[in-house]
Amino acid sequence: MATVTKLGLRLCLAVGLLLAWALPVAADPVPLPELVGQGEAWDGRSVELTGEAVGDLMIRGENGWLNVLEQGAVIGVWGSRDQLAAVQYLGDYDNIGDTVYVRGTFNLACQLHGGDMDVHVQELKVIKRGQAVEHPVNSWRLGLAGAAWVLALSMGGLLWRRTLLARKF
Repeated sequence: MATVTKLGLRLCLAVGLLLAWALPVAADPVPLPELVGQGEAWDGRSVELTGEAVGDLMIRGENGWLNVLEQGAVIGVWGSRDQLAAVQYLGDYDNIGDTVYVRGTFNLACQLHGGDMDVHVQELKVIKRGQAVEHPVNSWRLGLAGAAWVLALSMGGLLWRRTLLARKF
């Protein structure tokens, strides 16, 4: 009976290992430059990516576009109005955009969207909230600009006066 138990234990262990090996493993997000640069390898596959929400949120009926930026590469993601509503800050000169996690299907040349490269969103989450960016004015730069303006006006005035005097003679 001990050999039957050992055999059963070994079979259970082998089946368990095979099942564990076959379970899907949570994938790391694909770096966006890799996704954009090697699009043929990812076409039609499910991908995960993270990046900064930038530009404008472009809602078209019940769906819309959001651009995601990471390491200098940008891709458009197409999702429902409800999914995209989670994004509050979009990156531009005055804001750092929300950092988003996107899981969806990558299309190298999406037939629904005129052959554009995009990701159709299955899940979108905001990982980190963006924020407004302050652009303080340095007083010394303002003073330097004022001095340059006064110098330019003075030089222009002298040149104008010289031109008038030259015409009289």
